[in-house]
Amino acid sequence: EMRSITTILCTVLAPVAFGFLHVPMMPMGRTSLAFIPRDIVRCPKTTLGATEGKEGGNGVMSSNWLSHAMLRVPDVNATVDCWLNRGATLSSYRKAGQSETAFVTMGNGQEGEDAFRRCFSLEVTKLPAGEEVRPGNAISYFGISMLLEFRNNLIGAAAGAKPQKRSREESLDPNSFEIRSVASGPGDHFCRLCLRTANAENGLDVLQETEDFYTTLLGMKTFANDDDMVCIRCPQGGNYGAAITLVFVRGDDEEPLDHGNIFDHIVVSTKSVDSAAELLRGKVQESAIFMEPQDMFGTKIMGLKDPNGYSVYLAEMDSRQTANP
Repeated sequence: EMRSITTILCTVLAPVAFGFLHVPMMPMGRTSLAFIPRDIVRCPKTTLGATEGKEGGNGVMSSNWLSHAMLRVPDVNATVDCWLNRGATLSSYRKAGQSETAFVTMGNGQEGEDAFRRCFSLEVTKLPAGEEVRPGNAISYFGISMLLEFRNNLIGAAAGAKPQKRSREESLDPNSFEIRSVASGPGDHFCRLCLRTANAENGLDVLQETEDFYTTLLGMKTFANDDDMVCIRCPQGGNYGAAITLVFVRGDDEEPLDHGNIFDHIVVSTKSVDSAAELLRGKVQESAIFMEPQDMFGTKIMGLKDPNGYSVYLAEMDSRQTANP
């Protein structure tokens, strides 16, 4: 029995020892970046490891971090319960009339009082009554650290329970989005948000345009990529380890990108929205800024469209509230 546990430890934790941080596995038949030591990986555009955006370092965007993503769902409670059953915690909940919003956070138990703010959250809000639910295909999957599953299996084994492998149906949230247990290094247990890119038009490489948008403009870093995928991350991760990785996979030309109406936007926290706006106005087309800086929700925000049409808000502070008793 002890030997079996040791084998499991070696199998699960070996990728961490080699330095694999939140890097997705490739489809069968292709080289998997997730299981190659970073010093020998070769990528077409960059190497595995941090490639810092031009606005990183000590620039305006240097302290950016990926705060949260918003989902508009028909049943807030069902979605929240799904994530709580996966190990998340409720960090905020508000209900007023027909409006209902919750924030769920994974973390990893190592956050300090300030660092906890740097853990990624899902904002789950109520879809207006009467609005037809259209999941779309923008979200490829949500990734939860395999280390969390491993820990839970050990706790279960100590109590006499056997690990249960989830079926395909059990891997879906109530909105039909897949939740995967994925290889990752120590850090936020909510380790990946994987989105697909828009389809190519006029010969543009949308995946490359997407990578450039988030790294060159928003100060993120590229940690891995190949011809059909890019993994990027804000360098700020608190004191708990690696922050969530934003993964983009190339869209299928035979299946147009459908944003649907559930995935709404992502929020990047930044130290100065006004400074960010001044920088961005000289670097993006005017149409890319759909909301000029304004005071909302107790902070200052502005809105951008990335090359895929996804809404990205820059906010000066974390607007999440403490959960109600």
